[in-house]
Amino acid sequence: MPTLRTLGWDERYAAAFAPHAREGLVPGRVTAENRTNRLVAYEGGELIAELAGRLLHESVSPSELPKVGDWIALEVRDSGARGTIRAVLERRTQFSRKFPGERTGEQVIASNADILFIVQGLDRDFNQIGRAS
Repeated sequence: MPTLRTLGWDERYAAAFAPHAREGLVPGRVTAENRTNRLVAYEGGELIAELAGRLLHESVSPSELPKVGDWIALEVRDSGARGTIRAVLERRTQFSRKFPGERTGEQVIASNADILFIVQGLDRDFNQIGRAS
């Protein structure tokens, strides 16, 4: 089972989380995401968490919603099988890009990462993939 420390938890995150702890929430870290749910690691293991309606309603853009690497305030339900993400702690770092295509805005790929590797295959020109010759 993961511990908060092995997930990257430190004193700064603990201080930022203190108000949520008083509400009975537990800290967790997003490890995967899809359109509606997040896979979250926390000291009790892993669970599938949905976003609280208030979090969805109050977010101004999709980049404010929890992304892989984000530390969150989690309400654990169903004996640890499911949860609800109530808040996202402030990000220290983020890796983002412009939304693909014509759409404007920022797309956050991952957050709170200390090291990032960008890998490209040596067999093709990355910028030419999908273009007509």
